[in-house]
Amino acid sequence: MTTPPPPLYDTGNTMIAPVPVQLHTGDISGPAGKLGVVTIRTATTTLTVFLQPGELREWSQMLAGLADSMASGLTVASAADVMAFQKLPRKP
Repeated sequence: MTTPPPPLYDTGNTMIAPVPVQLHTGDISGPAGKLGVVTIRTATTTLTVFLQPGELREWSQMLAGLADSMASGLTVASAADVMAFQKLPRKP
């Protein structure tokens, strides 16, 4: 029995609405080498993630795929995409 992935957002949250957002990227040198830094800022939230080069490539591909699917008028997130994004363990 498998558990379905959680929804991308809380559909019952009445506060979810389009808001101004800023995306900032860069890189830093850490003890394990360079890390990509991605920061998303809204009026009420700041989220910063530090990514290894391989993770940064994965995110880039996922975002490009999302943009491509939106350009066609259809946005579909597969369970595999959601699991990869959330780093959930995959079942064989």
